[in-house]
Amino acid sequence: MPDIDPSQLCELTATFIDAGGNFLQGVRVRFSPDLETGRITGVGFIGEDVTDGSDASGAFSMSVVRGLTGLLTVSGTTLVRRVTIPDQATIDVFELLSTGTDLLEVQELELVELPRRS
Repeated sequence: MPDIDPSQLCELTATFIDAGGNFLQGVRVRFSPDLETGRITGVGFIGEDVTDGSDASGAFSMSVVRGLTGLLTVSGTTLVRRVTIPDQATIDVFELLSTGTDLLEVQELELVELPRRS
């Protein structure tokens, strides 16, 4: 049970299964808060990442302080997104990941034509 008021937390949930329909135990999910001043919240200084794994029935649940921005990573996948934890009681991990920015995505450069002086 968390030490701070549950109204300041958002519960991240998911169920992990393989392609054959079997539950996946031990899938790790990590939230790493940004190193900037966003770690200082109304409840205190956020000093560490939070990590948890799915149980024997593939169920996953983890509490994170609302309003934090950081990296959400799912082990064994390419899912790494920069997300902001919403101000709500619970959210599905995959719904949250869909709102985030994919830092590993190939970026398109916007080239600008400059006038030549010759």
